[in-house]
Amino acid sequence: SRWPAGAYACIDVSYKTLGVDGRNNMIGGLFTETEHMIGADNDLQALTELLAVHKTLSHSTLVTLFLGMRYVEPDNGWLSPFYNRRTVVVSSIVYHSTTSSQFAVEIAPLHQAMHRALAKYDARPHPGKNNYFNATEMRRVYPKFQAFVQLQTSLDPTSKFVNPYISKLLHGPSNS
Repeated sequence: SRWPAGAYACIDVSYKTLGVDGRNNMIGGLFTETEHMIGADNDLQALTELLAVHKTLSHSTLVTLFLGMRYVEPDNGWLSPFYNRRTVVVSSIVYHSTTSSQFAVEIAPLHQAMHRALAKYDARPHPGKNNYFNATEMRRVYPKFQAFVQLQTSLDPTSKFVNPYISKLLHGPSNS
C-alpha cells in the first residue's frame, strides 16, 4: 500500500508525534479531539477521503489541524471500539488559539464531515471525545450493542448511573 499524495508517516513515541510544545493546555485556547475507529483494512481509503475533507473545508489560520492514525489490536469488550477487529484509530486533534465560542464555526463542520466520511467504514466513536453518534448508529456498528443495553438495564433499572449523554447513546433522544 502507498500513502496518498500529501500524506506522510511520522513514527515515534506518542509525545513526540502528538505534542505541540507549550500549547496543549494554554490559557485562552482550546484543545479538542474526535476519534473514529475503523477496520484497519480501510486505512488508506479513509485517509485519502479525510485528506480531501481537510482540503475542502476552509478554516482560520488560527486553527491548527492534526490528522493522525494509529493501530490497535482487537479486544473482546462489548462496547470497545476495538471489539473483534484490528483497528485504525483516526484522530483529529485541533488546537485553537481563540475562544471556544468559535467551535461551531471552525471545528464542528470538520468533525461532522469526518463523521460522515467514515460512516461507510462502520466507524466506532471514542465516547469520551467529541462525536456525533446516536443510539441508531451505535446499534449499527457494535455487534453486541443490544446485549449491552439489556445488561445495563438489568443492572441499573433506575438509570442511576446514566447521564443524558449516555442515555442518548444507549436509548436515543426519547430517553434522555
